[in-house]
Amino acid sequence: MKHLLPLLLSLLTALPALATDDELLDRIEQTRPSAFTTAVEHTKPGKKSFAAERGMIYYTAPGSFAMRFDNGNCLVFHANWFYNITERGTLNFSVEKGPFNKFMKTLLWTMAGLHRKVAEFQNGTLDIRDEGDRHSVSLTTRNRLTSGYKNITVCYRKSDLVPVELSVTDFLGRVDHYRISDYQPGVQGEPSVFEIPKNK
Repeated sequence: MKHLLPLLLSLLTALPALATDDELLDRIEQTRPSAFTTAVEHTKPGKKSFAAERGMIYYTAPGSFAMRFDNGNCLVFHANWFYNITERGTLNFSVEKGPFNKFMKTLLWTMAGLHRKVAEFQNGTLDIRDEGDRHSVSLTTRNRLTSGYKNITVCYRKSDLVPVELSVTDFLGRVDHYRISDYQPGVQGEPSVFEIPKNK
């Protein structure tokens, strides 16, 4: 028994020090590529009538993001323009100014792993947790985003800090969940994925 304590102490000192929250956020920022392509599955937990959407996400820094689904739905930010198709209709307008510019910056900076920048921009708080084989980075804001969301959470695989899940929760508690797979860092989408038709 008297030899057990020195053994435990030696084992603990041999373990690598746990990263602080700031160290983890630094690593996320430093490892994010300037472009990526990934498969995505969109679900709405708790809404049984919503059929899962499958498609692709394309991101190219600093200002191009497209989420395009096989069913024709999409969400695109490009060159300060917003384009969105859902079952409720189509939105197509400039976001160079106004509240949707804030929504665009929040989404783009989140995709770039700039969580501290988003938290400061949205006057929100960050909660970072270890969850098994992943790190969870969660932003909660008291200020209503243009989209109506109060929380954005990104989960990163611990082994390589690849994002594997994105969840957003609105002020009514409704969740949009995006499962990310086949993540391809450095792979840019074709210019056509960011094309937005001009309003007539």
